[in-house]
Amino acid sequence: MAVVAAAMVNHFLAELPNCPFKIMTGYPCLTCGGTRCLAELAHFSVWESFLYNPLVFLTVLGLLFFSTTVLVGLIFKFGIKLVLSDMEKKLIRYGIIALAAADWIYLIAALK
Repeated sequence: MAVVAAAMVNHFLAELPNCPFKIMTGYPCLTCGGTRCLAELAHFSVWESFLYNPLVFLTVLGLLFFSTTVLVGLIFKFGIKLVLSDMEKKLIRYGIIALAAADWIYLIAALK
């Protein structure tokens, strides 16, 4: 749904307001480039989409994978139960924090 909406906003990208966080601090926020990322993805420009904001791109791919898995499960009447230990949950949390930090470093370097 977001990809379709981004395709429709493609003509209005120049008219969208600038990021308030970037205006106040001079640095891009974690979602800077997200709208352009979705707009490029709507046009199947995968590499350009990834370059605008890798974290938004990976999040969209993850959501598509999750949605497809749930849909297939509903169609074929099966479910997947993911059981994680406390250590695995902690590693996933730290991994997400590391991905967010790496994405922000990338955005600062690329969009500055």
